[in-house]
Amino acid sequence: MALNCSVVVPKTTKPRMVKKIQSAGAKVIIHGDHWGEADEYLRHELMAQESQHGSKTLYVHPFDNETIWEGHSTIVDEIIEQLKENDISLPRVKALVCSVGGGGLFSGIIKGLERNQLAEKIPVVAVETAGCDVLNKSLKKGSPVTLEKLTSVATSLGSPYIASFAFESFNKYGCKSVVLSDQDVLATCLRYADDYNFIVEPACGASLHLCYHPEILEDILEQKIYEDDIVIIIACGGSCMTYEDLVKASSTLNVS
Repeated sequence: MALNCSVVVPKTTKPRMVKKIQSAGAKVIIHGDHWGEADEYLRHELMAQESQHGSKTLYVHPFDNETIWEGHSTIVDEIIEQLKENDISLPRVKALVCSVGGGGLFSGIIKGLERNQLAEKIPVVAVETAGCDVLNKSLKKGSPVTLEKLTSVATSLGSPYIASFAFESFNKYGCKSVVLSDQDVLATCLRYADDYNFIVEPACGASLHLCYHPEILEDILEQKIYEDDIVIIIACGGSCMTYEDLVKASSTLNVS
């Protein structure tokens, strides 16, 4: 498209991720201690500067945008197609689990379930880590909150606020909320790497943790999970951490 692109990332962003973004042709600016501060700088300072120089600017939000939700929603279409191909009936699906930061992926999952008339039939379990659990804290208060500080090692979940659609949909469809410790999530990331030779970052490990600990899922769903039941876990990525990063973080937090 031959367009200039500026991406503002927080100080917590790994150098290798900065290089990846730069390799795609974007200009990377590092600002703020978390995504929220980076976003504030982008919208209120950088875009204003560009406008003053006569440039037309287009703001692309990382999660609170309907176009992004629609993209994520196709995951549900693919899941349904695969279930049909394997002759698996939908009633066997007892839950769909995904990690939540600002709520973009969660909102997309809800959109996909709505489109397939499944939003009231398949419960979504939203998993966060303590220290960036803005959804859980909002649910406890009864209204959306803003976190002043984000402390979790799962930096990809580090949004100071939750998308309003995500918050409203959670209550509308009776979704479930789980908050895990950094130690538990890091232990799962290392175990998953040893079991499958795949690296996932803590933001993804949060959801995978429920694979290794089905008792958490049974407790939150208030039902027994049997061998023939299906629980769908969205493995949302792992590009921001290496195995060495996981080991270092685990050592710092005394993860055995």
